[in-house]
Amino acid sequence: MIEKWLLDSRCNIIHYFDLPKDWWPITQGDNQSKATAWANDFFLRALDALYPKESDLVIACNKGRVTRSEAAVFYAGYSNHSQSQIMLDFVAVRWDDAMPIKLTAESEMNAADSVGEPTTAKGYIWDFFKLLVVPCKYRLYMARASGVEKMKQVATCMRKLYQRHRGNLFSETDQFGGVVIPGAEKQRNETLILWTEGGVLQCEKISDFPLICED
Repeated sequence: MIEKWLLDSRCNIIHYFDLPKDWWPITQGDNQSKATAWANDFFLRALDALYPKESDLVIACNKGRVTRSEAAVFYAGYSNHSQSQIMLDFVAVRWDDAMPIKLTAESEMNAADSVGEPTTAKGYIWDFFKLLVVPCKYRLYMARASGVEKMKQVATCMRKLYQRHRGNLFSETDQFGGVVIPGAEKQRNETLILWTEGGVLQCEKISDFPLICED
């Protein structure tokens, strides 16, 4: 499912912004804002799959640099969209429930960001750590890194941090899904997919990443 959400959301972004069918968020121009929009659409697709037809959920997510009309397209079907973040980049919540937070997500789409300990309060692992400390059944993460080695480094640090804290920050029923995409289109098939299974944060390369998005 994670692969499908990722591929479908990229095609959605291409359609929303009328981008070339082979668009990829390289590190130049406004591609970081478009990459962040891709992440938000990825999160929304996961939300639709995990909580189908629950349009009363509040989506707390800053629309970023997309316009108000474009944001309206993203959140169509959800009656409540708040641009005020709730600790994380993306949170789906129903406040009247006993467990109000339904899905949390973070994205780090600056391909040149740092990889280090979460105590540095910046970079890929800090964003991932924030996901760990906010209790939620479903948690998602999307990152963009420059180069295959840096992608692997991000994934390795995530797996180590998860293993270190899974006993006290994750319950047995909590689920995590993540992706690390490259900054260069030619490396798209090096995209890494991460998910929790058997008490371990698993990681493997995407099976296939088609370049062209067909209508």
